[in-house]
Amino acid sequence: MTKDKIERLHDYGREVLGKIGYGEWLASSNPFLEGQRPIDILDTDSGIKAIEDMLTRIDHGIF
Repeated sequence: MTKDKIERLHDYGREVLGKIGYGEWLASSNPFLEGQRPIDILDTDSGIKAIEDMLTRIDHGIF
């Protein structure tokens, strides 16, 4: 996991949800993560990938 990956993820999240919306989304319990908050899984590559996948789905209207 690199700092660049997390920075790109945050940039994409802000693009998809807006700055405030992304921050709220990161801090909220998520049913697709079995109730975990996205911010709690940012410490692993698999967590970053899961968040990227969810943001892509949101961006494309799949949720």
